[in-house]
Amino acid sequence: MPTPRDQQYRMPAEWDSHEATWLSWPTDPDTFPPEIIDQVEEVYIQMIQALREGEKVYVLVDDKKTQERIEKKMGIHPHVLYPCIKTQDVWIRDYGPTFVTQQGAPPPGPTKQGTQRTSTKSYFSAGAPRVPGLRTGMIQWHYNAYGEKYDELKADGHVPKAMNKILRLPTFEPDIIMEGGAIEVNGQGLCLTTEMCLLNKNRNPHLGQKNIEALLGDYLNVDRILWLKHGIVGDDTDGHIDNLARFVSPHKIVYCLEEDPQDENYESLQKNLSDLKTMSKGLNLEIIPLPMPGHVSNKKSGRLPASYANFYIANEVVLVPLYHQPNDKRVLSLFSDLFPQRKIVGIHATPLVWGFGSIHCVTQQQPA
Repeated sequence: MPTPRDQQYRMPAEWDSHEATWLSWPTDPDTFPPEIIDQVEEVYIQMIQALREGEKVYVLVDDKKTQERIEKKMGIHPHVLYPCIKTQDVWIRDYGPTFVTQQGAPPPGPTKQGTQRTSTKSYFSAGAPRVPGLRTGMIQWHYNAYGEKYDELKADGHVPKAMNKILRLPTFEPDIIMEGGAIEVNGQGLCLTTEMCLLNKNRNPHLGQKNIEALLGDYLNVDRILWLKHGIVGDDTDGHIDNLARFVSPHKIVYCLEEDPQDENYESLQKNLSDLKTMSKGLNLEIIPLPMPGHVSNKKSGRLPASYANFYIANEVVLVPLYHQPNDKRVLSLFSDLFPQRKIVGIHATPLVWGFGSIHCVTQQQPA
Protein backbone atom coordinates (compact mmCIF):
# COMPACT_ATOMS: atom_id res chain seq x y z
CA MET A 1 0.00 0.00 0.00
CA PRO A 2 1.30 3.52 -0.79
CA THR A 3 2.43 5.46 2.26
CA PRO A 4 1.86 9.18 2.92
CA ARG A 5 5.43 9.85 1.81
CA ASP A 6 4.77 8.03 -1.48
CA GLN A 7 1.88 10.43 -2.11
CA GLN A 8 3.72 13.57 -0.95
CA TYR A 9 1.85 13.93 2.32
CA ARG A 10 3.58 15.21 5.44
CA MET A 11 2.64 16.05 8.99
CA PRO A 12 2.67 19.86 9.10
CA ALA A 13 4.00 21.87 12.01
CA GLU A 14 1.46 22.87 14.62
CA TRP A 15 1.89 26.57 13.77
CA ASP A 16 0.79 26.00 10.18
CA SER A 17 -2.77 27.07 9.33
CA HIS A 18 -5.58 25.12 10.99
CA GLU A 19 -8.99 24.30 9.66
CA ALA A 20 -10.09 23.30 13.15
CA THR A 21 -9.19 22.08 16.61
CA TRP A 22 -10.80 18.91 17.97
CA LEU A 23 -11.56 18.24 21.64
CA SER A 24 -13.53 15.62 23.60
CA TRP A 25 -15.80 16.86 26.37
CA PRO A 26 -14.83 15.32 29.75
CA THR A 27 -17.12 12.58 31.06
CA ASP A 28 -14.98 9.93 32.78
CA PRO A 29 -15.38 10.06 36.60
CA ASP A 30 -12.27 7.92 37.04
CA THR A 31 -10.16 10.58 35.36
CA PHE A 32 -11.96 13.61 36.76
CA PRO A 33 -13.96 12.75 39.90
CA PRO A 34 -16.97 14.78 41.04
CA GLU A 35 -14.93 17.12 43.23
CA ILE A 36 -12.88 18.31 40.24
CA ILE A 37 -15.17 18.01 37.19
CA ASP A 38 -16.62 21.53 37.42
CA GLN A 39 -13.12 22.98 37.34
CA VAL A 40 -12.19 20.78 34.38
CA GLU A 41 -15.25 21.93 32.45
CA GLU A 42 -14.29 25.54 33.15
CA VAL A 43 -10.86 24.87 31.63
CA TYR A 44 -12.60 23.51 28.52
CA ILE A 45 -14.83 26.55 28.24
CA GLN A 46 -11.81 28.84 28.44
CA MET A 47 -10.02 26.86 25.73
CA ILE A 48 -13.03 26.82 23.40
CA GLN A 49 -13.66 30.54 23.85
CA ALA A 50 -10.03 31.34 23.08
CA LEU A 51 -9.89 29.09 20.01
CA ARG A 52 -13.22 29.78 18.33
CA GLU A 53 -12.40 33.24 16.95
CA GLY A 54 -9.52 31.89 14.88
CA GLU A 55 -10.71 28.47 13.71
CA LYS A 56 -13.52 25.98 13.93
CA VAL A 57 -13.72 23.98 17.15
CA TYR A 58 -15.16 20.46 17.12
CA VAL A 59 -16.20 19.25 20.58
CA LEU A 60 -17.03 15.55 20.72
CA VAL A 61 -20.03 14.92 22.96
CA ASP A 62 -21.89 11.78 23.98
CA ASP A 63 -25.33 13.17 23.18
CA LYS A 64 -27.40 16.24 22.33
CA LYS A 65 -28.11 16.94 26.00
CA THR A 66 -24.40 17.43 26.63
CA GLN A 67 -24.22 19.93 23.78
CA GLU A 68 -27.19 21.84 25.18
CA ARG A 69 -25.60 21.95 28.62
CA ILE A 70 -22.33 23.31 27.20
CA GLU A 71 -24.14 25.93 25.13
CA LYS A 72 -26.07 26.99 28.20
CA LYS A 73 -22.74 27.64 29.91
CA MET A 74 -21.05 29.61 27.12
CA GLY A 75 -23.64 30.37 24.45
CA ILE A 76 -24.03 29.28 20.83
CA HIS A 77 -21.21 30.16 18.43
CA PRO A 78 -21.13 29.46 14.67
CA HIS A 79 -17.56 28.12 14.79
CA VAL A 80 -18.19 25.61 17.59
CA LEU A 81 -19.59 22.27 16.41
CA TYR A 82 -20.64 19.23 18.42
CA PRO A 83 -20.31 15.86 16.68
CA CYS A 84 -22.05 13.13 18.68
CA ILE A 85 -19.16 10.69 19.08
CA LYS A 86 -18.99 8.80 22.36
CA THR A 87 -15.64 8.88 24.14
CA GLN A 88 -14.39 7.28 27.31
CA ASP A 89 -11.79 9.93 28.06
CA VAL A 90 -10.47 13.28 26.86
CA TRP A 91 -7.04 12.51 25.41
CA ILE A 92 -7.84 13.11 21.75
CA ARG A 93 -4.21 14.00 21.06
CA ASP A 94 -3.40 10.36 21.70
CA TYR A 95 -6.33 8.31 20.42
CA GLY A 96 -7.39 10.74 17.73
CA PRO A 97 -5.95 10.80 14.21
CA THR A 98 -2.79 12.56 13.13
CA PHE A 99 -3.57 14.75 10.14
CA VAL A 100 -1.22 15.06 7.18
CA THR A 101 -1.31 17.42 4.20
CA GLN A 102 -0.40 16.82 0.60
CA GLN A 103 2.57 18.94 -0.38
CA GLY A 104 1.74 19.16 -4.06
CA ALA A 105 -1.63 20.87 -3.55
CA PRO A 106 -1.92 24.67 -3.22
CA PRO A 107 -2.73 25.95 0.27
CA PRO A 108 -6.15 27.54 0.88
CA GLY A 109 -4.60 30.83 1.98
CA PRO A 110 -1.36 32.49 3.02
CA THR A 111 0.55 30.71 5.77
CA LYS A 112 3.47 31.96 7.79
CA GLN A 113 5.75 29.74 9.79
CA GLY A 114 6.98 29.97 13.33
CA THR A 115 5.96 33.01 15.31
CA GLN A 116 3.54 34.39 12.74
CA ARG A 117 -0.10 33.64 12.13
CA THR A 118 -2.49 33.40 9.22
CA SER A 119 -5.31 35.85 8.62
CA THR A 120 -8.60 34.45 9.87
CA LYS A 121 -10.19 35.36 6.55
CA SER A 122 -8.23 32.68 4.71
CA TYR A 123 -10.22 29.84 6.24
CA PHE A 124 -13.57 31.43 7.05
CA SER A 125 -14.00 33.37 3.81
CA ALA A 126 -16.61 32.52 1.21
CA GLY A 127 -15.59 30.94 -2.06
CA ALA A 128 -14.97 27.55 -3.60
CA PRO A 129 -15.33 24.81 -0.98
CA ARG A 130 -12.34 22.66 -0.09
CA VAL A 131 -12.61 19.33 -1.91
CA PRO A 132 -12.61 16.54 0.71
CA GLY A 133 -9.38 14.58 0.51
CA LEU A 134 -7.64 16.96 -1.91
CA ARG A 135 -5.01 18.13 0.53
CA THR A 136 -5.61 16.52 3.90
CA GLY A 137 -5.25 12.90 4.96
CA MET A 138 -5.58 11.07 8.25
CA ILE A 139 -3.26 8.62 9.99
CA GLN A 140 -5.01 6.17 12.31
CA TRP A 141 -2.52 4.78 14.79
CA HIS A 142 -3.31 1.62 16.70
CA TYR A 143 -4.16 2.54 20.30
CA ASN A 144 -3.71 0.26 23.32
CA ALA A 145 -4.32 2.78 26.13
CA TYR A 146 -0.71 3.49 27.04
CA GLY A 147 0.70 0.01 27.00
CA GLU A 148 -2.41 -1.84 28.20
CA LYS A 149 -2.61 0.25 31.39
CA TYR A 150 -6.31 1.13 31.15
CA ASP A 151 -8.60 -1.46 29.58
CA GLU A 152 -11.63 0.83 29.62
CA LEU A 153 -9.80 3.50 27.59
CA LYS A 154 -9.22 1.17 24.65
CA ALA A 155 -12.78 1.96 23.59
CA ASP A 156 -11.52 5.33 22.34
CA GLY A 157 -9.68 3.58 19.53
CA HIS A 158 -12.86 3.94 17.45
CA VAL A 159 -12.71 7.75 17.41
CA PRO A 160 -10.64 8.31 14.22
CA LYS A 161 -13.04 6.23 12.11
CA ALA A 162 -16.01 8.01 13.67
CA MET A 163 -14.45 11.39 12.91
CA ASN A 164 -13.81 10.35 9.34
CA LYS A 165 -17.49 9.66 8.76
CA ILE A 166 -17.73 13.45 8.99
CA LEU A 167 -14.49 14.42 7.25
CA ARG A 168 -14.27 11.73 4.52
CA LEU A 169 -10.49 11.93 4.20
CA PRO A 170 -8.06 9.37 2.78
CA THR A 171 -6.68 7.30 5.65
CA PHE A 172 -3.46 5.48 6.39
CA GLU A 173 -3.12 2.77 9.06
CA PRO A 174 0.48 1.91 9.90
CA ASP A 175 1.26 -1.28 11.78
CA ILE A 176 2.34 0.45 14.97
CA ILE A 177 0.82 1.21 18.37
CA MET A 178 1.35 4.86 19.10
CA GLU A 179 -0.20 8.00 20.54
CA GLY A 180 -0.12 11.47 19.02
CA GLY A 181 1.52 12.94 22.12
CA ALA A 182 4.57 10.77 21.46
CA ILE A 183 5.64 12.70 18.35
CA GLU A 184 6.58 16.30 17.62
CA VAL A 185 7.56 17.64 14.18
CA ASN A 186 8.85 20.88 12.70
CA GLY A 187 7.17 20.31 9.33
CA GLN A 188 10.57 20.34 7.61
CA GLY A 189 11.84 16.83 8.12
CA LEU A 190 12.60 16.60 11.85
CA CYS A 191 10.73 14.61 14.48
CA LEU A 192 11.21 14.48 18.26
CA THR A 193 10.21 11.48 20.36
CA THR A 194 11.37 9.40 23.35
CA GLU A 195 12.89 5.97 23.71
CA MET A 196 10.97 5.49 26.95
CA CYS A 197 7.68 5.53 25.05
CA LEU A 198 8.18 4.33 21.48
CA LEU A 199 10.76 1.66 22.30
CA ASN A 200 8.74 0.41 25.25
CA LYS A 201 7.87 -3.27 24.95
CA ASN A 202 4.31 -2.52 26.09
CA ARG A 203 3.68 -0.86 22.71
CA ASN A 204 5.52 -2.59 19.87
CA PRO A 205 7.66 -5.52 21.04
CA HIS A 206 7.99 -6.68 17.42
CA LEU A 207 9.56 -3.40 16.27
CA GLY A 208 13.09 -2.16 16.82
CA GLN A 209 14.30 1.41 16.64
CA LYS A 210 15.16 1.21 12.94
CA ASN A 211 11.71 -0.23 12.15
CA ILE A 212 10.01 2.60 14.01
CA GLU A 213 12.18 5.22 12.35
CA ALA A 214 11.25 3.78 8.95
CA LEU A 215 7.54 3.89 9.80
CA LEU A 216 7.70 7.46 11.08
CA GLY A 217 9.64 8.46 7.99
CA ASP A 218 7.06 6.90 5.68
CA TYR A 219 3.96 8.15 7.50
CA LEU A 220 5.02 11.59 8.77
CA ASN A 221 7.42 12.26 5.88
CA VAL A 222 10.33 13.06 8.18
CA ASP A 223 14.01 12.45 7.49
CA ARG A 224 15.55 12.54 10.97
CA ILE A 225 14.29 11.32 14.36
CA LEU A 226 15.76 12.91 17.49
CA TRP A 227 15.37 10.45 20.37
CA LEU A 228 15.32 11.63 23.98
CA LYS A 229 15.56 8.94 26.62
CA HIS A 230 13.37 9.82 29.60
CA GLY A 231 10.01 11.37 30.38
CA ILE A 232 9.07 13.33 33.48
CA VAL A 233 8.02 11.89 36.83
CA GLY A 234 4.32 11.08 37.12
CA ASP A 235 3.73 10.68 33.38
CA ASP A 236 1.67 7.51 32.89
CA THR A 237 2.20 7.65 29.11
CA ASP A 238 5.78 6.38 29.51
CA GLY A 239 7.32 9.69 28.54
CA HIS A 240 5.40 11.58 25.88
CA ILE A 241 7.49 14.18 24.09
CA ASP A 242 4.84 16.89 24.47
CA ASN A 243 5.76 17.13 28.15
CA LEU A 244 9.47 17.49 27.36
CA ALA A 245 10.43 19.30 24.17
CA ARG A 246 8.50 21.14 21.47
CA PHE A 247 9.27 22.93 18.25
CA VAL A 248 8.18 26.57 18.22
CA SER A 249 9.58 27.27 14.74
CA PRO A 250 11.48 25.19 12.18
CA HIS A 251 14.78 25.82 13.96
CA LYS A 252 13.79 26.47 17.58
CA ILE A 253 13.02 23.92 20.30
CA VAL A 254 11.82 24.74 23.79
CA TYR A 255 13.08 22.14 26.20
CA CYS A 256 11.98 21.54 29.79
CA LEU A 257 14.72 22.10 32.32
CA GLU A 258 14.36 21.58 36.06
CA GLU A 259 16.44 24.18 37.91
CA ASP A 260 16.24 22.63 41.38
CA PRO A 261 19.00 20.00 41.80
CA GLN A 262 16.95 18.36 44.55
CA ASP A 263 13.94 17.77 42.29
CA GLU A 264 13.46 14.20 41.07
CA ASN A 265 13.24 15.40 37.45
CA TYR A 266 16.57 17.23 37.58
CA GLU A 267 19.05 14.53 36.56
CA SER A 268 17.02 12.93 33.76
CA LEU A 269 16.21 16.31 32.20
CA GLN A 270 19.86 17.32 32.33
CA LYS A 271 20.81 14.08 30.57
CA ASN A 272 18.13 14.63 27.94
CA LEU A 273 19.43 18.15 27.33
CA SER A 274 22.97 16.89 26.83
CA ASP A 275 21.72 14.29 24.34
CA LEU A 276 19.60 16.87 22.51
CA LYS A 277 22.55 19.22 22.13
CA THR A 278 24.66 16.39 20.72
CA MET A 279 21.95 15.30 18.26
CA SER A 280 21.32 18.90 17.18
CA LYS A 281 24.84 19.51 15.92
CA GLY A 282 24.77 20.44 12.27
CA LEU A 283 20.99 20.89 12.24
CA ASN A 284 20.96 24.64 12.92
CA LEU A 285 18.67 24.24 15.94
CA GLU A 286 18.39 26.69 18.82
CA ILE A 287 17.47 25.06 22.14
CA ILE A 288 15.57 27.39 24.44
CA PRO A 289 15.26 26.39 28.12
CA LEU A 290 11.72 26.16 29.45
CA PRO A 291 11.49 26.05 33.25
CA MET A 292 9.46 23.40 35.01
CA PRO A 293 6.58 24.39 37.31
CA GLY A 294 8.03 22.44 40.22
CA HIS A 295 6.24 19.89 42.36
CA VAL A 296 2.52 19.68 41.53
CA SER A 297 0.65 16.86 43.25
CA ASN A 298 -2.58 15.66 44.81
CA LYS A 299 -3.27 13.31 47.69
CA LYS A 300 -4.62 10.52 45.51
CA SER A 301 -1.85 10.26 42.91
CA GLY A 302 1.16 12.03 44.34
CA ARG A 303 3.43 13.78 41.83
CA LEU A 304 1.57 14.85 38.68
CA PRO A 305 3.14 15.37 35.23
CA ALA A 306 2.81 19.15 35.20
CA SER A 307 4.79 20.74 32.37
CA TYR A 308 4.70 24.06 30.56
CA ALA A 309 5.68 22.20 27.38
CA ASN A 310 2.10 20.98 27.06
CA PHE A 311 1.03 24.18 25.28
CA TYR A 312 -1.04 24.34 22.09
CA ILE A 313 -0.39 26.56 19.06
CA ALA A 314 -3.59 27.62 17.29
CA ASN A 315 -4.20 30.07 14.45
CA GLU A 316 -4.65 33.17 16.58
CA VAL A 317 -3.58 32.10 20.06
CA VAL A 318 -1.15 29.98 22.01
CA LEU A 319 -2.78 28.22 24.96
CA VAL A 320 -0.24 27.93 27.78
CA PRO A 321 -0.89 25.73 30.83
CA LEU A 322 -0.37 27.38 34.20
CA TYR A 323 -0.20 25.67 37.58
CA HIS A 324 -0.41 28.41 40.25
CA GLN A 325 3.38 28.25 40.55
CA PRO A 326 6.02 31.03 40.71
CA ASN A 327 7.29 30.23 37.19
CA ASP A 328 3.87 30.87 35.61
CA LYS A 329 4.57 34.58 34.95
CA ARG A 330 8.05 33.86 33.67
CA VAL A 331 6.73 31.32 31.18
CA LEU A 332 4.03 33.66 29.87
CA SER A 333 6.71 36.27 29.20
CA LEU A 334 8.82 33.70 27.34
CA PHE A 335 5.91 32.67 25.13
CA SER A 336 5.14 36.31 24.35
CA ASP A 337 8.68 36.62 23.02
CA LEU A 338 8.43 33.37 21.05
CA PHE A 339 5.06 34.19 19.44
CA PRO A 340 4.88 38.00 19.11
CA GLN A 341 2.03 37.89 16.58
CA ARG A 342 -0.19 35.48 18.47
CA LYS A 343 -2.17 36.17 21.61
CA ILE A 344 -0.79 34.25 24.59
CA VAL A 345 -3.62 32.82 26.69
CA GLY A 346 -2.63 31.39 30.05
CA ILE A 347 -5.03 28.76 31.35
CA HIS A 348 -4.82 27.33 34.85
CA ALA A 349 -4.54 23.65 33.97
CA THR A 350 -4.09 22.05 37.38
CA PRO A 351 -7.56 20.44 37.09
CA LEU A 352 -6.48 18.83 33.80
CA VAL A 353 -3.19 17.52 35.13
CA TRP A 354 -5.17 15.81 37.90
CA GLY A 355 -6.00 13.36 35.08
CA PHE A 356 -2.30 13.11 34.05
CA GLY A 357 -2.51 15.40 31.03
CA SER A 358 -2.73 19.04 30.06
CA ILE A 359 -3.75 21.36 27.21
CA HIS A 360 -1.83 19.74 24.35
CA CYS A 361 -3.06 16.30 25.41
CA VAL A 362 -6.72 17.30 25.01
CA THR A 363 -6.41 19.11 21.66
CA GLN A 364 -5.82 17.88 18.11
CA GLN A 365 -5.26 20.21 15.18
CA GLN A 366 -6.77 19.64 11.76
CA PRO A 367 -4.68 21.51 9.18
CA ALA A 368 -6.22 23.77 6.56
